Amino acid sequence: MYKQGEFLVMLMKRFLFAFSVLFILLASTLIQWGGISVVKAAPDIHQGDLVLQGNNVTIIEGRFDINGSITVEENATLILRNAIVNFTQAEDKQFNMTFRNPANGNPRLKMENSTVTHTAYNTEITFFGNSSADINNSTFPWGMLLRMYDSSFASISNSSMYFIDLWGYSTVNLSNFTILTHEVICYQN
Repeated sequence: MYKQGEFLVMLMKRFLFAFSVLFILLASTLIQWGGISVVKAAPDIHQGDLVLQGNNVTIIEGRFDINGSITVEENATLILRNAIVNFTQAEDKQFNMTFRNPANGNPRLKMENSTVTHTAYNTEITFFGNSSADINNSTFPWGMLLRMYDSSFASISNSSMYFIDLWGYSTVNLSNFTILTHEVICYQN
């Protein structure tokens, strides 16, 4: 058995040990909070490219910030409805939106009441092959280029755009449309 004095000494040693461990843990936590910067990427920014393939149908509504490009291939469809798509790029044409490789299908863009925008740097929306766009009541600000190649097709109404560039047998139907540069360029092979 312990004598009364030894018991108190042993109890005090255990208390001091537990208090010391608690103090060290608390101090290390406080040091981490004050000494290490915590940087978090905004959770609302999509990091990396967004690639749609096969028969995929993707709908974007609301604000969508992307730190990458958007690629739509095969028979996939991208629908922008009441959306703002913002490319967060740091240089001209760093990111883009591309519709290509129409393997047994038609990569397409459907836009309604939407805006595709970017930081201060130019970017492109490019259509290749049998790809298509149906754009209504939407805007593309300064520096946003729409390029169409091969036999791609677009129907654009009640919208405004900075620049349209047509190549080959691509076709654009315009209705109640504003071109911000007063320039549509057409090239044939």
